[in-house]
Amino acid sequence: MRVFLTGVTGFVGAALARELAGRGVQVSALMRSPAKGNELKGVPIRLIQGDVLDLQALEQGMHGCDAVYHLAAQAGVWSKDSGAFDRVNVEGTRRVLDAAVKTGVQRLVFTSTGGVMGRLLGKVLPCTKPPTPIP
Repeated sequence: MRVFLTGVTGFVGAALARELAGRGVQVSALMRSPAKGNELKGVPIRLIQGDVLDLQALEQGMHGCDAVYHLAAQAGVWSKDSGAFDRVNVEGTRRVLDAAVKTGVQRLVFTSTGGVMGRLLGKVLPCTKPPTPIP
């Protein structure tokens, strides 16, 4: 099985990458920061430089994958950059979904927390493809 992760340098993403790789899953992961990527040295995963707004990096990472775990987010309740929550959490998620559809990924797991909602609480993000149940 091949999977793609966003948010691999975060606490949950790094733990998931280690667990999946330990089970023999082929893991590709998107990372923004090469410095943070160094924390994953020794873990047999393929790291792809980019972020959730980089459709080309997303498609490159998802190519040939069976599933995507989308964990990347702009977390917090405040940011100096007031548009960061919209760009990363809404537009970034939309691009992850678009790349998954374009590359034929059959399963996507979206993980989030209330800390990423910011002022977007209550908005619904439309999805054009119905989810595939995970057995």
